[in-house]
Amino acid sequence: MGKVLDFINNFNNKYIKNQRQIYEQKDIFYCPNCGMVIDNDSICPQCHTLLIVDTQDSNMNFKQFIKKYATELVLWKYTKPDKIIISDRDVPVYYKSECQIYNIKLFIKDLVKAGYLRNATELELLETLKIIELKAILKNANISQTGNKKDLIAKIVDNELYAHIYDEKEKYYVLSEKGKEFYEQNIEFVNLHRSQKYQITVKEYYDVRKKLPKNKGYSYQDCVWNIFQKRLLEYSKTRQYYQLYYNYLNMLDLTYSEGKYHVAINICLKCIIFDLCGVSYYNDLENYRKYNDKIFKKYLLDDINSCYINENNFALLSNMREYYTQESLIKEYETLEMNFKLCSLEVIKKIINDLIQNAQFNIKEYLPIIEHEHKRKIKKYL
Repeated sequence: MGKVLDFINNFNNKYIKNQRQIYEQKDIFYCPNCGMVIDNDSICPQCHTLLIVDTQDSNMNFKQFIKKYATELVLWKYTKPDKIIISDRDVPVYYKSECQIYNIKLFIKDLVKAGYLRNATELELLETLKIIELKAILKNANISQTGNKKDLIAKIVDNELYAHIYDEKEKYYVLSEKGKEFYEQNIEFVNLHRSQKYQITVKEYYDVRKKLPKNKGYSYQDCVWNIFQKRLLEYSKTRQYYQLYYNYLNMLDLTYSEGKYHVAINICLKCIIFDLCGVSYYNDLENYRKYNDKIFKKYLLDDINSCYINENNFALLSNMREYYTQESLIKEYETLEMNFKLCSLEVIKKIINDLIQNAQFNIKEYLPIIEHEHKRKIKKYL
């Protein structure tokens, strides 16, 4: 037991020492071209990409940034004609929590005054209706309902049936040309709002975004990637293994959705190793070492039979099988941040090789092997 603890402590101290020099820098950024850690206002020392330049955004304070963010999310509602919000009950929760909008009527009034919104035309309103709704209007007027959507709209226009479209007392707005231009230029804010699973706050995004020049090719994905990289260093240093695992899941989601399979494959391997090595047991194992509780030890060993495996990770790996190499698996296993692993490299090799070769692979069939590995390793470490 003493040798095991010495090995764990030596490994952990060596890893943290190597990471601390990077983590304790005030501003950490990563070259979007090659991924190397870089300093602010510099050229990447590895691929010589120009990284940080002065931009108008760099001088924007958070109050200005949040107003821009709020404007984008409100304009998002009016990419298609929609009626003005007249009741607080109809206000989306995120208008207050994320955008800090506390008077939506006044906010929209300012957008109209600034030329971002205009009144929607009858034709624009018709185009938002479904075919069944268009036919209902024609049916009420005893007019033929044959033809495609374009034909149905033409019949309504020709017969001036606008009164059947909406209540004339209500105002419907849509983006003006100026509003469309603003919306397209700031679509990153919509992407940020829609990516709630990443749990990135607007302030967290702002702190990174203000230093990255959008006019030099930086995007929403680059900002998010920088945030993920910072989290990696924090979670590794503080040994928050479960948080580290979920951060890798987010990185996998981002790179896979972008089609960057040569990057996603290695992150996917990390996630699978975390899964197979029982990352969910880490906090329990740490607590046992701290309190040396025999009842707790028995609970751990009995709970092995309910180990959780994320099947989606294996499905993604199967989709990227052409990018897989056993060398990359060995590298990821040996360099992964976990202090101890509850599944041997040989067992993981066998499972992944079976997955690569078998189109009918089902990870549930390997649960007895995984559970046996976990129980054997936990007994050894405890």
